Amino acid sequence: MAYKGTTAGTSVGGSNPPIRINGGLGGYLNTGSTAQPIGMGVWFHGTTDTSTGPFVANYFTDAKQLGMKQGDIMFVSAQMSTVASSQQLYIGIVGAVTTDGAALSTMSFISST
Repeated sequence: MAYKGTTAGTSVGGSNPPIRINGGLGGYLNTGSTAQPIGMGVWFHGTTDTSTGPFVANYFTDAKQLGMKQGDIMFVSAQMSTVASSQQLYIGIVGAVTTDGAALSTMSFISST
């Protein structure tokens, strides 16, 4: 099931926002005067969506409202069915965050097989 944002209400799938599990209070790590700041948050999201879902543009439609920052790290636990081989762990970096949302920009994954 695709992520629907925290404003999805109680419809099937409903609200299933990522949760911030760790991170600095400042929000960014400054890497220099000309370098892009790096987010310092760590997030978790559980889903039954396909492996590419969280990596589609603006997948997390309410990323800005949730406080995600570019460079934050996200762990995604995905289980597409009850079959053990469908359980996968993805680790991604949050890409650009806009009012339209954000997606994970890079991916690494671990499957149960």
